[in-house]
Amino acid sequence: MRKPTEQDLEELCQHMILFDMTDDRRGHEPHAVPERLMNSFQSSRGFKYQNIASFSTSRHRDEPSNVFESMQYMEYVADRRYDAGDFARIGKMSNNMKLYLYYPTRQYQLQSSNGTSGRDRSRRSSSRSRSPPLLSHREPSRHTPPLTQREVVRQANRDIDPYAIDKAIAAKPELIQLTPESIHEKVKILQKIFAAYFPTYYMQLTPFGSTVSGIAFPSSKLDINIEMDIPDMKRLLMESPSMGSAPQPDNYEYMSNVLQSLGATKVNYNETLSSTSFLIDHLRYEYSFNRGIVTKSTDLIQEYIKLDNRVLPFIKTLKYFGRGRNIFAPALKFNGIRSYAYVVMALSFLISLEPPVLPNLQNINHQDICDLCVSDDCATKKMFWETALHNHIVVGAAARFHDCIKHDETASPCTYRVKKNGSDLYWNSSNKATVGELFIDFMYYYGYDFDYKNFAVSLKMGGRTLRKDEFKNDMLVIEDPILSSVNLGAGITDGQGLQKFQHTLRGAFTLLYGGVPYDQVITNTPDIHQYDCLQGVGAKRPKYRPFLRMKWAPSTKTIALIGLPKIPEADRERVCYCDRIKQLFASYGDVDRIIDLDYTVKQLTFTDVRRNVNDIIIPTSFMFEGKKVYLVELYDSVLPPSA
Repeated sequence: MRKPTEQDLEELCQHMILFDMTDDRRGHEPHAVPERLMNSFQSSRGFKYQNIASFSTSRHRDEPSNVFESMQYMEYVADRRYDAGDFARIGKMSNNMKLYLYYPTRQYQLQSSNGTSGRDRSRRSSSRSRSPPLLSHREPSRHTPPLTQREVVRQANRDIDPYAIDKAIAAKPELIQLTPESIHEKVKILQKIFAAYFPTYYMQLTPFGSTVSGIAFPSSKLDINIEMDIPDMKRLLMESPSMGSAPQPDNYEYMSNVLQSLGATKVNYNETLSSTSFLIDHLRYEYSFNRGIVTKSTDLIQEYIKLDNRVLPFIKTLKYFGRGRNIFAPALKFNGIRSYAYVVMALSFLISLEPPVLPNLQNINHQDICDLCVSDDCATKKMFWETALHNHIVVGAAARFHDCIKHDETASPCTYRVKKNGSDLYWNSSNKATVGELFIDFMYYYGYDFDYKNFAVSLKMGGRTLRKDEFKNDMLVIEDPILSSVNLGAGITDGQGLQKFQHTLRGAFTLLYGGVPYDQVITNTPDIHQYDCLQGVGAKRPKYRPFLRMKWAPSTKTIALIGLPKIPEADRERVCYCDRIKQLFASYGDVDRIIDLDYTVKQLTFTDVRRNVNDIIIPTSFMFEGKKVYLVELYDSVLPPSA
């Protein structure tokens, strides 16, 4: 009969910490997890809660373990320890809801098959044994504190210089961020061009992109969105860019002649982005029309960069690697993706680690179906929904993310969620890996571990999500964090391209883990695809042990329905779409909440406690009353409102 190991025990404890429902913890209180979430737990070796807890013993192996306990919600809040502050506060639940408690400060270990503890067994083992001692949890000592599983992983890879890549990337020129004054001057140049040729048009120019967010190379272009009153969105919905000699701002052929007459060179049109790029007076521009919500992606990236000092160096490491290996489109003309897609992959990776380097700014309160924020100025409380044009197709868009989180290195570390300090929310990651360690694991994760056939990279949904139906023929899917049904990885068009993409990352992993200097990997190693070994180049290292990944099973999903038919004002008192919408989503779960965001947009939350709602594939649009309505996923949560 198989017995649970310390690894199973560690996974159980981490699960109970992750899905803890208590608030305002001071550190010594037990973690409390509802029965529904404990039923979904299974360790990587297939053990359930009862299998592991029954083998747990106290420090004195003849005593039962008291590190795990279970009781009903009503008993929890009625217990004297609740009033005394020994139990943390917990939100309202059903009285008969069973809670499982985990006391992190109590001493425990696993019982071996012969009745002795792992601690006693390790004393009797031979000093020549090749197996490392199992991780045991005991009262921390001043001299020999117990190792966490994360620390065990780092020790297994201890022959890697954790700061080698950090030093190499620090020696390279910094990525640039244009000053507001410089941006203003560059925008004025384009503004004057359009004003001279289209004086009667209203145009609002908004800069965005890498030069604004601070992750650009000196040669990077300035992205500009142009919002117009006329020609309106209908003109831009044409199947191809405006052609002929018509003097219209969105007419590529006309504007190409205008720009070239002013001395511009390298004038090009991007079909997918409906954008025009050009070079003039040593300045590179790329502009598009009526895509204002897309500029919010720059704000999102800037918010992430603020929350941890490693984010910018990590992106810098990735961008120098991509440029050195020539894997970015459009420099790589076939089977390449743009650097923005790699940045989204990087952020998705950083929020998916356990513990994460970054919180998910599109869902900071994963135990609250409202994802409420204490800040009145948070972007989640402003208009965040829209439709946008991508590849000449209208798509739903939602720029809903928290921009009110502060980075506070002096505050207590955050394990999984942001914390409150007075009236502010802050983040201070408890993951202390170096940029180099993170970068090597990034290469491993996307080179070896990620299931591209069944999953999509998704920053919004916590790192990954099941592929949507419209992406079933795509080789690589990287969901745009703002635009629904837009795949940033669509540039990889065939199996050979995906294989080359994976093998590039595997080769980089093999070389870097094997100790090859970063500079040599990015420029001086031809045919990087030939290297593929989890023990590093030459198989001289121990088999790589990857970082832990976040695992959670949300039971509620919140989405936005954009573009519903507008009900005439005279009929609003007696006409409502709510019942019909509930019927439409009955196959996905029970609809708990429907909120009117405006006359044509509703926010809807549905619950299915029987399955992980992240495994539910919902369409990105549907027909309603003869009108196309766009569905945009906003966030997932753990508990339904009745819990």
